[in-house]
Amino acid sequence: MGEPTSEPTSPSLARRIFRVGVPQLTIVITLLLVVGLQTWPHGHLEEMYRHMGTFMSVMFGTAILSAWFLFATKFRWVTRILPVALWWGGIIAGFQTQVLYFDGDSQIHVRNPFAPSVTAQLSAFEATTASAGQSRPVALTPEKPTDATNYRGRDRSGIITGMELPESVTSAAPKQLWKRPIGGGYAGIVTANDYLVTIEQRDSQEATVCYDAESGKEVWAYTNPAQFQEVLGGPGPRATPTIDRGDVYTLGATGHLARLDGSTGQAKWTAEILANNENLMWGMCGSPLIVDNLVIVNPGAQSAGQPSLRAYDRDTGKVVWESGKARAGYSSPMLATLAGIRQVLLFDGEGIAGYDPTTGKEFWRVLWTTNQGINVAQPIVVDDKTVFVASGYGVGGGWVEVTPADGDAASKSPLKAKLLNRTKSTVMRCKFTSPVLHQGHIYGLNDGKLECIDARTGEVKWKDDRRPREGQAYGHGQLLLVGKWLVMQTEFNEVVLIEATPDELREGWRIQPLEGTKSWNTPTIADGRLYVRSDRDMAAFDLRK
Repeated sequence: MGEPTSEPTSPSLARRIFRVGVPQLTIVITLLLVVGLQTWPHGHLEEMYRHMGTFMSVMFGTAILSAWFLFATKFRWVTRILPVALWWGGIIAGFQTQVLYFDGDSQIHVRNPFAPSVTAQLSAFEATTASAGQSRPVALTPEKPTDATNYRGRDRSGIITGMELPESVTSAAPKQLWKRPIGGGYAGIVTANDYLVTIEQRDSQEATVCYDAESGKEVWAYTNPAQFQEVLGGPGPRATPTIDRGDVYTLGATGHLARLDGSTGQAKWTAEILANNENLMWGMCGSPLIVDNLVIVNPGAQSAGQPSLRAYDRDTGKVVWESGKARAGYSSPMLATLAGIRQVLLFDGEGIAGYDPTTGKEFWRVLWTTNQGINVAQPIVVDDKTVFVASGYGVGGGWVEVTPADGDAASKSPLKAKLLNRTKSTVMRCKFTSPVLHQGHIYGLNDGKLECIDARTGEVKWKDDRRPREGQAYGHGQLLLVGKWLVMQTEFNEVVLIEATPDELREGWRIQPLEGTKSWNTPTIADGRLYVRSDRDMAAFDLRK
C-alpha cells in the first residue's frame, strides 16, 4: 500500500495578509497623514513642519511600498528592481540637478528641466549688450549719502534714510528701468557712485560682479573656484558684499574673503576664514563689516580653537584679533552704540553678544537657544540700551538690556546684559528674514506672514492671515523701510508696497518683476532706485517719479 500523497499547501494567512494588506494599509496611513498635515489649522503648525511632514510621510510610504514590491511580489527580479531604481534614482537625480527643490517652507517644487541655464542666459545677454561699451571710468567713489554700501542699507537696520517716496510712486507701481539674468545665490546688492555689486554662482565659480546701475551691464567680475550647494537651500553664495572707500569686501559661502579694487575687480588680498574650521549647514552668510581700518567677519567656532569673530587689517589682510567661542549663526555683525559704548553686535548660533571693535574683547553675552543654532535676523536696536532679537522654528522674539557694569565687582567688562522679556513663541518667528523698527512698532515676517507688534511689549497689533503663496502672504521674503512704507520682496518673485501702520495691513501696489525659483534676496533702495534680484535675474525700478 503506497504512502498517501499530501495536497499542495496554499500560502499562509499571514503571507496573504502581508501581500495584500501591507500596500493597502501603507497607502491609507500615508493619505491620512498627508491630509491631516495639510488641513491642520494654520497658525497652530509652522508651515515648514507641515510641508516637511508631508514630504517625509510620502517618502516613508513609498519606501515601504518599494520594499513590499521588491520582496513580496512574484514578478521577475528585473521587473521588480527596474521601477524601484527608476523612482529613487529619479528623486536623487532631481535634487542633485535642482529640478526638484524646496522653498522656504520645505515645500517641494519642480523646475522646468528644459529652461535655459543661467550660463546660457548670461552669455546671450552680454552678447546683445556688448556694443554698449563703458562710457565712463569705473569708480566706486565718491559715495553718496543715498548709496547702499552695506547689507540692508548703510547701517544694516533695514531703514533707508535720506529719501521719501513721492505720491506718484506710492499710488502706482514704479517704472522698470532694466532687467537682466544673473547667477544663483541669495546675496543682496550694494551700491556706490551709480554702480552695483553683488556675488553670484556661475557654474563652478563664485563671482563677485560689478554692474552699471544705469543699464545693468556687467563692468567687471572677480571669480573664485567654489561651489557651495545643499539640498534645502540650493547652490550659491549667501553673504552680501560691502563697499567701503572705493573697494569691495566679499565673502563666499565656503569662506573665501577678498578685498577687491573697486575700479577693476582685482584682488588686493584674500583670506580663507574657515581654514581649519567647519562650515555651517547653509554656508557662510555674514556680510563683512568694516569698522575704521578693520574688516570684521564671523566664521564661528564650529571647530575647537576657532573664534566667533575675527578682524583683519583692511590694508594688509592680516589678522588683528580673534574673539568668542560660540558657533556661527546666519546673521551679520553690525555696529551699534549701547549704554554709551560703541560695539559690534553679533547674533550667533548660541546667542547675542557685544564686542569691542578695537580689541575684540567680548563685553557681554546673552544665551539664545534655537533649533540647530539657526539665528538669522539682524538685531534691532530699540533704544540706547535695548536690543530686540527674533528667531524662527517656534522660538519668537525677545528683548536684551545692556547697561553699565558700575558697582559689579565681579565684572571685568564695562557692560552687563540680561534677557528682559520674550514674546510668545508664536510671535515674530523670523526664520531667515529681518524685521524693521518704525515709530514704536516692529514689522517682520512671522513664519512667512507679515506681522506688526509693539516694540516694547510684543503685543500683536495685526497679522496677515492669508497663506504664504503668490498673490497672498509674502512667504520668507525680505523687507526694507523707507519713510512710512515697507518695500517687501516676497519669496514668490513679487515686490509689494505696504504702509507701515499699526492700524491694519494696508497694501499698495504689487508687481512681479522676477522669474527666479527662489527669491530670498534682500532688496536694495539707493539714490532713488529700487534694485531686486533672485537666484536667476535682477531688475531696477525708478522710485523718483
